[in-house]
Amino acid sequence: MNYAPKWPLKKGTSDVYEMYDSPSDLVKYHLKCLLLTAPGEKISDPSYGVGLRRYLFEMNNGTLTSNLTGIVASQVSRYIPSVRLERIIIPEDFDMMDMNALSIKIIYSIPGFVTNEIFEMNIKNEETIGFY
Repeated sequence: MNYAPKWPLKKGTSDVYEMYDSPSDLVKYHLKCLLLTAPGEKISDPSYGVGLRRYLFEMNNGTLTSNLTGIVASQVSRYIPSVRLERIIIPEDFDMMDMNALSIKIIYSIPGFVTNEIFEMNIKNEETIGFY
C-alpha cells in the first residue's frame, strides 16, 4: 500500500512531511480519497474513484444502494487490494429535511490484524461532513 502524507501538511522529522504511521489511518485516508474522487478526475488513471457526490441527488432506494455497493466493492478491490471488505452499509432511511445527504459505512479488515475496522463517511450537498 502506498504511504501518504498527513493532512494538513506538516514538516516531518524523518521525511519531508509527516506520514501516516498506522495501517488503519493509512487505509482510512485511501478510502476517503477513493470515495470522494470522481472517475476521470485523476488524470493518471481515469478509472480511479467512486465519486460519491454525484449520487447526492439520486433517489435513495434499493437500486442506488446495490449499484453503489458494487461500485465501491470493485474500486476497493482494484485500488486498495490489501483491504478485505466485510460489509458495505448505505442506509436508505433519512430525514426529509436532509434529502441531499448520503451516508456510507464500510466494515473491513486488514490482513495480519485481528479486529475489523469501520470507516464511516457522511456527505451533504454543500460539504463533506466527516469520516471516522
